[in-house]
Amino acid sequence: MRPERGHYGICHDEGSRNYTDVNNVFRDTGDWDHENSNATNNTGALTVTDNRTSNGSISLSDGVRGNRVTGTVVVTDDNWPRGAKRVMKNAGVHPR
Repeated sequence: MRPERGHYGICHDEGSRNYTDVNNVFRDTGDWDHENSNATNNTGALTVTDNRTSNGSISLSDGVRGNRVTGTVVVTDDNWPRGAKRVMKNAGVHPR
């Protein structure tokens, strides 16, 4: 298993609201989805659905601050399902 590098896969900073994170793949991250929330900001109402990750570390919770987290799959031993492999293959900048 590769070491987790401690970087966030997605970081919702102060005031992020009503974002949807769906069908992403997170490999070798720390928190794969991070919510920077505190008593003085308006972060929340985040929908996190059907994502694949190499670890279960997430800093936002289902039902807290209006967040909805469903369908997360934690993949072990680099045994990525076909759909996740397709997302990884198509990620990033492509030549013209």
